[in-house]
Amino acid sequence: MQIFEVELPGLNQRREALKRPLPEAQIATLCEASAAYQARCPFKVGDIVTPKPTSIYDHKGIPHVVLEVAPVAIRTFEPGNCYAHSFGSRLDIRVGVLVGGEVVAFWQESWQHQLYTPAE
Repeated sequence: MQIFEVELPGLNQRREALKRPLPEAQIATLCEASAAYQARCPFKVGDIVTPKPTSIYDHKGIPHVVLEVAPVAIRTFEPGNCYAHSFGSRLDIRVGVLVGGEVVAFWQESWQHQLYTPAE
């Protein structure tokens, strides 16, 4: 902001809201997320997946390999972390991704992933 510029309360939020899809599209996306969350993990070891475009995870569109599917999801309810996006998460797949030429592994939530399809 420059001198004499004023940011009106709520104006920034309204600008951000205008960048979002229509409420109907947002609701459809949220319903899809709910259905995916309720479903069991659809992946098996060796599947090539990538985070969904709406996922909180980095490396969207980059291939990841499913290294492990947890028989019982790892739940995160550490005290003091209730505001972290990982609080209450249901970590049910361990994925590996190439970062700087090295395979790095992460526990993540399967509902935030989809099968990888190469861009054409």
